[in-house]
Amino acid sequence: MKIKVFIHAQYNEYEKTFSYSAHYCDMEEYGYTLLETRELEVKEPSYEALVNRTVKALRKKQEKVLAVAQSEYQRVQNTVDALLCLEHKVAPPPAEEEIPF
Repeated sequence: MKIKVFIHAQYNEYEKTFSYSAHYCDMEEYGYTLLETRELEVKEPSYEALVNRTVKALRKKQEKVLAVAQSEYQRVQNTVDALLCLEHKVAPPPAEEEIPF
């Protein structure tokens, strides 16, 4: 199968350097400078190989999502714990004249 690749440069104002990247479309409207286009011949993987690679990528994404969720859960739990552990002062017992009986 043939794939058209757009090779770009992008200038980093802070580092005063260029970086280079390849994209599947022209990215000039997003601040990239188009250097050239190439057409690449790529061997298409079998359906099974494609499914296996996709599953592997999705499992990796699952791990990242779970890690972020666990981190956020722990942050919220820490806040809850901190609020529950605020200095707890026991109210003094009522004076005898305040007792209604």
